[in-house]
Amino acid sequence: MKTKSTRIAVLIVTAGIGSAIAGTGAPTTFAAPGSCAPGYICVYDGANYGPPQYSVTTAAYSLGSMNDKASSLGNSRSVNRARYYQDANYGGWDVCVSATDAMPTLAADRNDRISSMAIEVARYC
Repeated sequence: MKTKSTRIAVLIVTAGIGSAIAGTGAPTTFAAPGSCAPGYICVYDGANYGPPQYSVTTAAYSLGSMNDKASSLGNSRSVNRARYYQDANYGGWDVCVSATDAMPTLAADRNDRISSMAIEVARYC
């Protein structure tokens, strides 16, 4: 005879499987910390993903109002790494973030100095 706790555990597991089967069929994706939506690469003005945020799904040759303000980075793309550059148009030094990874803080010599970002075919840096 099943105990009450065993039945509850079975229900929880079964509910999880049912929701996965009834889902949209989209692959499970990583969501970077903060509010970086799946499929985006993001820069955050504050350390630890503090707002405001700038997000793109394609390369950005300039970060506009977020230029030279990034203090943390997020990459919620499942198969592409992101590269963040010091200068507009992908110039200067760069910082690479692997797919499904993030950086809560940037080194002092990189903080508030990111000006463009790109998405690359490889997954890991």
